[in-house]
Amino acid sequence: MTSEEAEFSGQEIMRQLEQRRADQRKDWNRNVFGVRTNDDLASLIREHCKSNNLSINSFLNNLLKDFFNYG
Repeated sequence: MTSEEAEFSGQEIMRQLEQRRADQRKDWNRNVFGVRTNDDLASLIREHCKSNNLSINSFLNNLLKDFFNYG
């Protein structure tokens, strides 16, 4: 393999990796929801998550799964 071929191969691999990263970002950002609430509820959510060692995202996911009897 010549140095030109090796360089081209390396560039092609980098292009494929960048494409995969871009595709993954699309999937992650597809199902993003925003939640607005008042200060009192926000405080309760933060306290609950802190005391139960949960992230806010996992708390909301669990809440929605329970609400919809999903999984």
